[in-house]
Amino acid sequence: MRYIHLLKDLLFNPDKFFREKEQKRLSVAILIIFLMAILSFWGQYLITRVIMGAYSPLLSENVRILLALMPIIMFFSSLIVSFIIWIIIAGLFQLISYFLGGEGEFTKTLEVTAYGFIPIIFSSIINLGIMHQYLSGLQIGQIQNPKMLEEFIKSIIPREIVISNAIISIAFLLWSITIWIFGVKHARNLILKDSAITVLIPSLIYLGFQIYSLTLF
Repeated sequence: MRYIHLLKDLLFNPDKFFREKEQKRLSVAILIIFLMAILSFWGQYLITRVIMGAYSPLLSENVRILLALMPIIMFFSSLIVSFIIWIIIAGLFQLISYFLGGEGEFTKTLEVTAYGFIPIIFSSIINLGIMHQYLSGLQIGQIQNPKMLEEFIKSIIPREIVISNAIISIAFLLWSITIWIFGVKHARNLILKDSAITVLIPSLIYLGFQIYSLTLF
């Protein structure tokens, strides 16, 4: 019950959560990023599996054996990328807050940054559920001509699902931004206005990119 109460505070009253947080627990932060990496890997794997199944008639036996290693490669690449993203975002928060008079250890910034990814994990779970439901009912033929591959990839996920997934991701990103603002406030000993500026500068750039990506579909 205690952990449920803490999660509730983090999600719905982050100011209280970070104010009352007793000690750094970087192990929890690492676990959060690890979970995010697993979800990222699974999303990539679902689509890659469909593409490889349709493309298999054009592949030699040696290439098929090599592709059997693809899930392992994808998992470790997702893991590495997730940790790099975590460190970069925390680094940006640390750097921007420094110019606003922020003080505090980088490990604390890393920790609160990881906690802010929890709503994004929720959005990933929802999007994966939608993706899995769609792909499990998809009837895919096999590609006989390499020139058909590009059109096939575009046809796997319809525009409506891409846009709905993006909207869900953006909505949960706004939730993450709220958590980051209060997390950075306490980790870097800032007033709320400066904490908001610290978080919003990189977050709005990313949010703008997400919104722009919707216009490409």
